[in-house]
Amino acid sequence: MLPRERTVVPFIPAYRAAVDRRQSTRYPLQVPVIYVWTDVYGNPHQDEGKTLDISSIGEFVLARNCPDEGVPINLDILLPRAPTAIRALQIQVEGIVVRVDQRENGKSTNGFAVANQKSVLSDRP
Repeated sequence: MLPRERTVVPFIPAYRAAVDRRQSTRYPLQVPVIYVWTDVYGNPHQDEGKTLDISSIGEFVLARNCPDEGVPINLDILLPRAPTAIRALQIQVEGIVVRVDQRENGKSTNGFAVANQKSVLSDRP
């Protein structure tokens, strides 16, 4: 009788822990944001939304109208005045839209993610 060949079957667990690949900490911060972009046809757009979260390298913006993925965008994030601060602050961002989440069923909110190329923190006028 010939010996049987053994087949090795790799073990794949039914549950895999999610791996967080984020490069920086996200802070849940829901504040007003004004955003400006130019569409693929060269038409300028401006709209308002609200941040869902921000980090040192990007933001996620909840919005009615979303720019297309890959377009340059400018954001003015309007921070509230802290109780001990003299003035309110804003973050001015130049970035690229890296993801767009659009919901057509009305069960969720539209939004888009931005990768920052430049950020400036300043007093709000």
